[in-house]
Amino acid sequence: MSTDTAKKTSFNWKNYTSMIGLVGLIILSIILSRTFLMPVNIMNILKQVAVPALLAVGMTFVIISGGIDLSVGSFVALSGVLFAMLGLKIGYIPSAIVMVLGGCLVGFIYGLLITKLNVPPFIATLAGQTIAKGAALVITRSAAVAIPNAGVNALGSGNFPAIPVLVILVAGFAYLAYSMIRTEKQHYGKVSGGTVGKIAAFVLIIIYLAYLMFQTKGLSYIVTISVLLVVFFTIVLNRSIFGRNVYAIGGNVNSARLAGVNVTNNIIGIYVMCSGLACFGGVLTAARLGAGTPQVGTNWELDAIAAVVIGGTSMAGGAGKLTGTVVGVLLMGVLNNLLSLMNVAAEAQMIFKGLIILAAVVIDATTSKKK
Repeated sequence: MSTDTAKKTSFNWKNYTSMIGLVGLIILSIILSRTFLMPVNIMNILKQVAVPALLAVGMTFVIISGGIDLSVGSFVALSGVLFAMLGLKIGYIPSAIVMVLGGCLVGFIYGLLITKLNVPPFIATLAGQTIAKGAALVITRSAAVAIPNAGVNALGSGNFPAIPVLVILVAGFAYLAYSMIRTEKQHYGKVSGGTVGKIAAFVLIIIYLAYLMFQTKGLSYIVTISVLLVVFFTIVLNRSIFGRNVYAIGGNVNSARLAGVNVTNNIIGIYVMCSGLACFGGVLTAARLGAGTPQVGTNWELDAIAAVVIGGTSMAGGAGKLTGTVVGVLLMGVLNNLLSLMNVAAEAQMIFKGLIILAAVVIDATTSKKK
């Protein structure tokens, strides 16, 4: 076996710093809080990170492409209150569809501003953030809009039965593990330590999820929807032409254009997807809370950016993985939960989050410089 092949199949801990950080934070949480490992608390963490995970998925595509979207949190609030208000008049399913389509329209406008008028993504989405937040407060007069609908409330608080979810998880994991092992044997002749570690971690996660679901009578509808969407967009990023174009644009937009990539259409598609996910997240949040709340979503874009960068996506664009983003989302969720269990004030929690974002960006900048 060549030296290069040996390096590729050996375990490199530097590729798993975010995972190591998550495990370390979980251990710290167990030590500091007796209630952290309670099934109800773990399920609560999963519910709390379900929508932020969707925002982080969209943000991953945007940041890999070399952009940024500061408006996703505000559109969670605006779409949530509009969903609640329109649902009373046209029905909640049509209202949800309108919200997602409206989010796609916002992303389309962002894409045009960025590609046709050369408006920096930071400025375009900052303007969108201000407009959306202001609109949510104005149309509701800063008051929550209740959702008196049993179906919507069931979506927010109901669970899928544990056994069917477990069957799907085990089947999906078996296929994923088989694909990973087959690919590495074909390319390198053996399975790397990193892959073995991933498979072992997945097995432990599934066993623990089984325990949680039997203790809490299933898996939340919102968590299940979020997981399915994360899996879908992971496949899109890793296996589709669109995903390859996202990396190409973030790596070098001029080279991508010379290689035949339609940069304009792809950038528009990236922002359409990101804004559409944000508005769908607003619908799910309103369902979970039982009301459209204009104050919800504040600073969620910062949490999404932090999760993406912690997960290894480069702020310079062109590199990153959604699997890393998921780890980043879970890390932020565990941190928020630990601080809440320790009765840390919301203002102080912002300090911790800011320090984590700063550390992640510094590590990213250092790594990019070395490369």
